[in-house]
Amino acid sequence: MVDRSNGHHPQKMSKRNQKNRQKQKVNYIGGRKSFVRILEEMNEQDPNLIRFYKEVHWSRKKGCFITDTAEHNYSALYGLTMAILAAMLVQKTLSKGV
Repeated sequence: MVDRSNGHHPQKMSKRNQKNRQKQKVNYIGGRKSFVRILEEMNEQDPNLIRFYKEVHWSRKKGCFITDTAEHNYSALYGLTMAILAAMLVQKTLSKGV
């Protein structure tokens, strides 16, 4: 039996959830697992969040990202990280006076 005393009706909640899912641009393949649990399963002392992003947005069955948006986001994150690392390397080289 469904308890409707709290004002939540299952059909209304279902419709609202459907609309919210349609708004999502990037899906998540972890299912019922939380992000924290997946990070723990990756068993890394220093978690690489870009690798983690790929882990939860990559389809092992298809061998590709689950959406074009997920692939674009990953590429942007990876490119930004590489640019930051390159800038840090230049800064380190300049500070040594080479």
